[in-house]
Amino acid sequence: MSGKLKGVQKLIMDGQPLAFYTYCFSHELNLCVAKSCEVPGIRNMIGIVGSVSVFLSASVKRVELLKKLLQN
Repeated sequence: MSGKLKGVQKLIMDGQPLAFYTYCFSHELNLCVAKSCEVPGIRNMIGIVGSVSVFLSASVKRVELLKKLLQN
């Protein structure tokens, strides 16, 4: 994607030589999370957080209760 020889970075630099390259922080975060998921404790925690998120978002009443609790 960001290759200097064949990627998007090369195409942009060909058209706009004064442009500067910055890393996509969302992509970097995704790579870090994916790599950290190899650690069993982190993998379990992400699974639990995902399950809690699904549980809460499945009900409008739960979402409203959570908002109310977080405001206090």
